[in-house]
Amino acid sequence: LKQRYDTMTSDIVTLSKQGKNLDTEQVRVEANLVFAKRLRGDTGSSLQRYVLGVMLTAITREANRLLSNVYGGRYQLRRSDDRTGRALKKGLELEVYDSRHNAYRSVTTLSGGEKFLVALSLAIGLSTVVQAQGHGMQLEAMFVDEGFGSLDRESVTDALEVLQGIQRSAG
Repeated sequence: LKQRYDTMTSDIVTLSKQGKNLDTEQVRVEANLVFAKRLRGDTGSSLQRYVLGVMLTAITREANRLLSNVYGGRYQLRRSDDRTGRALKKGLELEVYDSRHNAYRSVTTLSGGEKFLVALSLAIGLSTVVQAQGHGMQLEAMFVDEGFGSLDRESVTDALEVLQGIQRSAG
């Protein structure tokens, strides 16, 4: 009986240690599960969307630098936190600040010429960010296939100002 008692007492000590280890391991597993859910996007934003958002912010910053030279600096872009398409694009939409009206609005409300200049600024912003992140990669040419034909004289001048601004900053 004494031997069985000693064995049980030893088993209780062993099980108690294992229980403490189990509790510690459960806390670690739960923390990893929370992290995995965040990576997967279960909590609203996936890692991929977060990284895309960071890149879009950098691209938008460059585009805004170029847009400050056209239309008297009237337009500036920003990321929108609105959820669209079942939240698939949360934080990846853009809206435009119109200083003339002191309000933000959808980029879809811009005229054709304004959209072209915003798109051109975003394309050049993308190019700038890619080159900055590309470890010495240089883009020496950019083809602008369409858009100029639909612009009025003032918008053509503004588009050329954007392009000349790039040339000035590069040289």
